[in-house]
Amino acid sequence: MRTFPADLLKLDGTLVRDVGRTDGGDDPMVRSLIQLAHSLNLIVCAEWVTTEDHVQRLKVLGCDLLQGNRIGEPISAEAFATKLRRVSAQPSQAID
Repeated sequence: MRTFPADLLKLDGTLVRDVGRTDGGDDPMVRSLIQLAHSLNLIVCAEWVTTEDHVQRLKVLGCDLLQGNRIGEPISAEAFATKLRRVSAQPSQAID
């Protein structure tokens, strides 16, 4: 992995969907992948983030970026451009 020309590791949704389950789900594997990626100075992005439990657990595990319907529903390019213009005009806000 050290020789790959990449700066980001994307965690597939098949791993993310079982994060945070009461039986541990895929937490150990996801934690290990995040730690490995960070040791290689890679940013980690998780796909299929669909619940608040996913959001909270992935934060605890150290995930850098989140994608999925919990973050925002899919929209058309035109709607995205409109939203981007509106958001760009507002002061930025950190997400905890």
